[in-house]
Amino acid sequence: MRRAGIDCILLRTPKQMAKRGCGYSLQLREKAFLPAMERLQAAQLPFGQVYALDDQGILEEVAV
Repeated sequence: MRRAGIDCILLRTPKQMAKRGCGYSLQLREKAFLPAMERLQAAQLPFGQVYALDDQGILEEVAV
């Protein structure tokens, strides 16, 4: 992602968000969402759920 100019943070998925054991998550800004999704799909990398912070700072799952 960084080579493509997409700022992100790679981190372990919190247990309460992981539906199938442990995993990794990308944390990124809203403006980087579409370019990041395009890169993941172009590289044929599977991904699970997508979450966004609402106005109160609560994570909500987003349909992709």
